Amino acid sequence: SNTHMIENMSLWVFFGNNRGHVWDMSGFKKNLAGVVDVPPMGWTMVCGIPNDFDYSLPLKNYDIPSGKSDLIWSYDFANGYEGRNHWNANLVIDNYTLFAGGDNGIVYAFEPRYGDELWSVQIADENETVWLNAYNDLVVAGWENNTVCLDQRTGNIAWINENVKYVSSKPVFVDGMVFVSNRCGEIYALDSSNGKILWQTQLTKNYVFLSTDGKRLFSAAGNKVYLVDIDDGSIIWEYQVGNDVVSSPCVSDDKIYFGSFDTKIYCLDAETGQCIWNSTTGWGIYSSPVVSEDRVYVGSMDNHMYVFDAENGEKIWSFATNAAIRSSPVVYGDYVFFGSDDGWFYAVDKKTGELMWRFSANNTIGSDVYNYVTTSITGDPVVENRVVIMSANGIIYGFDTQTYERYHGIASEKDEAVVPMITWFFIVGSLLFILLVTMTYLIVNKKKRYA
Repeated sequence: SNTHMIENMSLWVFFGNNRGHVWDMSGFKKNLAGVVDVPPMGWTMVCGIPNDFDYSLPLKNYDIPSGKSDLIWSYDFANGYEGRNHWNANLVIDNYTLFAGGDNGIVYAFEPRYGDELWSVQIADENETVWLNAYNDLVVAGWENNTVCLDQRTGNIAWINENVKYVSSKPVFVDGMVFVSNRCGEIYALDSSNGKILWQTQLTKNYVFLSTDGKRLFSAAGNKVYLVDIDDGSIIWEYQVGNDVVSSPCVSDDKIYFGSFDTKIYCLDAETGQCIWNSTTGWGIYSSPVVSEDRVYVGSMDNHMYVFDAENGEKIWSFATNAAIRSSPVVYGDYVFFGSDDGWFYAVDKKTGELMWRFSANNTIGSDVYNYVTTSITGDPVVENRVVIMSANGIIYGFDTQTYERYHGIASEKDEAVVPMITWFFIVGSLLFILLVTMTYLIVNKKKRYA
């Protein structure tokens, strides 16, 4: 912990051995019924709640039956590592390519439909979080020691900035610049072409989380959310809430949405920073919200996924899991996808909150009161070409979404199978070859007839 966290009744907690060892509990099995070996389960932040907090949790609904997941591909990047239980990869999609930053310190590029590895580059040490984003043929990844830019097509290193370190959030791109934040309260603006620092500013001494709408830079640090001038780093406006904001805000339709450890989700005017509405959940909010079709989806540490009306904040439905939700959801087709600390990855109907299918990577929390060993699913899933991709237990998984996007009752063009460029070259080349052979044949036959 630190002074700021203690003031806000918060602690960082690691369940298991933080050096990656599995605790052997065989000596306790005679006296402790149901005890199992304890793998490392990762860090989480536990927060207090306001003194005047009064909230009744919705009824649980997680025991209802569901359909089966349809796994298309998987990629194991843990290589037999004993502490793999808490390893995951941060994921991002750009240019029909999946980029992943694993806890083994390696950045990967995959073809997302079938999981073919395109390239991989070691940029960090093992057991370090790699925060990455991709845009305009670049992949920018930051970790504890530096920030690295890679070529999307080859994985070759374009530049390294050794001064931009202690990275705490996914970098964001705006107008030829890439913005990187760290756990020391700083934001750096870098020239995306060469990595040179254009400006830097310090908001607080806490973790900083970034987001953008493509033209403006928003940040969350401590118990405040900011609009930051992209030209010089000055603060245009700031908004204070009751406890820390520990995830990136979501920007949609000139509004900004974010959750706080004060148990609330907020909606602000993105231009002025004025609060439009706020709604309460049963505990602190760790993950980022997403907005889709005038609905806001956000998970809470109270074990529930919530859906609110984006205009007025009224709750539409909630879905209960067996543990905290730290995974930010992704909405695609008729479903919303997210992970939970109970060890399950969920696909839930976005309109009704009905469980459609779920998947577990390893350990799950069930009805066994003696066993709270779990393989938490904390990373944010992504979707591309009707494949939803998530990571847990040192593995990246690609599933059939079992749904697809619709526009006016017609399947979206984005849902059609994306044909790789090399396939197009093969098709066009084959057609040209056939045409050439046919023309040659006709010309030869014509000459023979008139010979």
